[in-house]
Amino acid sequence: MIFSSLVFLCIFFPLVLLLHSILPSLRLKNGLLIIASLFFYAYGEPVYVLLMLASSVLNYAAARLVAPGRSHRKAFLAAGVAANLGLLVFFKYAAFLVETCNALCSLHLPVPDIPLPVGISFFTFQALSYVIDVYQEKADVQKSYPRVLLYISFFPQLVKVREHTISMASSSAGILWIFFIEATPFQHSVSDRKEHYTRGG
Repeated sequence: MIFSSLVFLCIFFPLVLLLHSILPSLRLKNGLLIIASLFFYAYGEPVYVLLMLASSVLNYAAARLVAPGRSHRKAFLAAGVAANLGLLVFFKYAAFLVETCNALCSLHLPVPDIPLPVGISFFTFQALSYVIDVYQEKADVQKSYPRVLLYISFFPQLVKVREHTISMASSSAGILWIFFIEATPFQHSVSDRKEHYTRGG
């Protein structure tokens, strides 16, 4: 789903906005945003939402392992970084690497045709930023998995990534961002992360 599509502008956006305004508690609002975000990423490529869920579980666990007071923190951090970057390289650059290897080494390896999951660069670095912040003690480790999942998947954040390519959807997506910003404890700049990681954690 893209922000300029009629499905987003006329159905998805108004419906999520309406439900968000009706739900009475922060817990329910956040639950709605998790479901909406997963649906947003799954739209058109349902199988790849499982990749995001796997990434969120991996990084939730990695953050717990690199938290202050845990042993072998540096080794777990290195493993977490390697896993995240390996995932990104596999989906984004596997074909390029095989083609380069074939050209340089006169090989004839089959070039993989791997569809690119929506937002993989964004949610990978978003998740990695959380793990690194916990390791550097810029943020407390989050005990709640749903909060970590929301931080990683929160779909209006893609406005920041795509702001130079969005046209007619810029205003509506921007409104979405502003409206939802108070609903989740994770959606601020890097300098503000610590306060929001620890709210209700």
